[in-house]
Amino acid sequence: MQKYTVKNKKSSHGVFYVLLNAKNNETTIESFPYRFAVDMNLGDCVRALGHGDFVRAWTTGDKLFLPLEPVVDWRLRYYVHNNFDYIDGLYFRYALARALAARKIMPSLSTTRNLAMFLQWPIEKSR
Repeated sequence: MQKYTVKNKKSSHGVFYVLLNAKNNETTIESFPYRFAVDMNLGDCVRALGHGDFVRAWTTGDKLFLPLEPVVDWRLRYYVHNNFDYIDGLYFRYALARALAARKIMPSLSTTRNLAMFLQWPIEKSR
């Protein structure tokens, strides 16, 4: 998990370009969709989750953004296992539940079900 602070943001055609600064003074510019970055303020904490240098999820406050969303059911089931290490996986589950609660959706104990609700997929009935 990499933590960044927002130094600057600029909007262009529904996309925000955000200048992020890490604790080691490393800076990066990332593009985020409007719905994720609209409430970001200067100095806010943004976390990048994933394996090594591959960012699979961004989170700030009660918002969550997945740059690469799973496209088939079996990828949904193994999304956390395949894309995050242990600590990032725990934090992803927490951020996912928080993002659902912000949408007034009661999160369940199943990460797969929560991810399906977050992505607004139809949930399969299981026995």
